Amino acid sequence: MIISKSPFRISFFGGSTDYEEWFTNNGGAFISLAFQKYSYSVVKRLPKNSDKKYHVQWRIKEATNDLNQIKQPIVRESLRFYKFFENLEFIYFADLPARSGIGSSSAYCCAVGNCIMNLKNLGFDKYKLAENSYQIENKYLKENVGIQDQIASSFGNLNYVKIKKDKTFKINPIILKDHERFEFLGRLLLVYTDEQRNSSQMAQLILKNIDKKKDILMRMQKIVDEAYSNLINQDIDTFGKLLEYTWEMKKELSNKMITKKTTDLLDILNKKEILGYKIMGAGGGGFVLAYFKEGKRDKFIEKYLKNKLYVKPEIDDSGTRTIIY
Repeated sequence: MIISKSPFRISFFGGSTDYEEWFTNNGGAFISLAFQKYSYSVVKRLPKNSDKKYHVQWRIKEATNDLNQIKQPIVRESLRFYKFFENLEFIYFADLPARSGIGSSSAYCCAVGNCIMNLKNLGFDKYKLAENSYQIENKYLKENVGIQDQIASSFGNLNYVKIKKDKTFKINPIILKDHERFEFLGRLLLVYTDEQRNSSQMAQLILKNIDKKKDILMRMQKIVDEAYSNLINQDIDTFGKLLEYTWEMKKELSNKMITKKTTDLLDILNKKEILGYKIMGAGGGGFVLAYFKEGKRDKFIEKYLKNKLYVKPEIDDSGTRTIIY
């Protein structure tokens, strides 16, 4: 048996420039943080005389002899991609809700991939895992996904990433001193809208307008460099204000970005204690990231968010890894 875990991520800047439809013509860039909440994959070899070849436990329990009949899409297409056809049992669980804008599908794809690569003795490579996971989601599952979620989950950490037109990418870890890290993380809060959505469908709304919205995406891409400079020079107030600025631009990419529940939450977050906020992922629900003025977060939680699911993010430094083998 092998158990693997992969972190979820916060995308600060550059979201939507990581779509292949964009970066093959314009390059791409993003800043993201992998945080200490995870998707887990348990994979166990079954006896050759097992009643069914494949057993899968996720939101439903499955048992089948036919790969094509597996309903869990990431498990099915990962087995096909890695050409791994032994008798196997898969179990999925996670720390936070799926379909919530924090890269949960890609995290699970990385976790499953790590398990299979170990069981096949393929050797672990973070670049290969990110690329394989992107291929599974984009080419095999035909999902409208970018490449940043797989990179963030595979590598972990707080990173500034540049994507070239040929799909290669460079990881630039953002190293903060202990006191800088403490202050930066103390500004962040993820708040759940109690609303899930299909990220691929939301992304399709952005992709169909990608040529019409080129000027907006170019501006969003340029701001990544500015935000990176702010962060490494510890101008973290301006970093937070840029979130609000780019969120206003991102809303123009799709008219489905905001729902009634997200509007209600954004009304709560639209207070003087907060420098900026944005809906995670492609919008339409899930988690909202709030960025606070120094020292304002915890009192705000006590006053406004007692009955909400929220997360105080801490950086995951390791990315996808095996925890039991």
